[in-house]
Amino acid sequence: MTARGTTPQGPTAGKVNAGPSLRERQKDETWAAIHEAASAAALEGGLASTTVEAVAERAGISRRTFFNYFPTKEDAILGLREPVLAGEAVAAFRAGRRTAVGDAAHLMAAAMHAAGLGGMTASRMRSVLMAVPELTTRLKEHVTEVQQIVEPLIAERLAGRPVEAAELSAEQREHVAVVTLLAGTILKHAYATELAAVAAGDPAALDRAIDVFRTVSRAEL
Repeated sequence: MTARGTTPQGPTAGKVNAGPSLRERQKDETWAAIHEAASAAALEGGLASTTVEAVAERAGISRRTFFNYFPTKEDAILGLREPVLAGEAVAAFRAGRRTAVGDAAHLMAAAMHAAGLGGMTASRMRSVLMAVPELTTRLKEHVTEVQQIVEPLIAERLAGRPVEAAELSAEQREHVAVVTLLAGTILKHAYATELAAVAAGDPAALDRAIDVFRTVSRAEL
């Protein structure tokens, strides 16, 4: 079973990639222009003055085009895309190099990075979040969205095979839910304490957050 959001693998894997088409490049350029306009507007005037209309005008696009790329102005400011699980990140999770919680946290971080946060420089993201602290709520919501697409892989790891949620016992479902919750909480903590490093994709920063949770759990649970 291929988890929702994963990059499909198939017989074409390994073939030479011809690169993005002109249409794809134009879409990427429009996406970047909207994101740049939104984040710049937020830095200058805060969230209230960063309206969809203002961003669209600044980016040189229509309001309708804005919504073809971003569902909200908050996502445009942060440069968020729909989270996906890349094949390489899924393979690393399935290899089981850490505990289930640790591997799940790293898988979630990879999904966040691929969803767009890696496209904004760490210093710019820090500046945006300092200027518009309300965006922290959207960032946490995005982690929750990532948790939802990672959960089936956690269930697969627990069962030792691809499995539907309905096939799990009540105890197993609870196990999966707790692992998912812990991994997501660790990621949120890492973003709160080492935003620049985690946003830049530094695995050591996330490992430090995992170590903190491990130490506190041993002492307090």
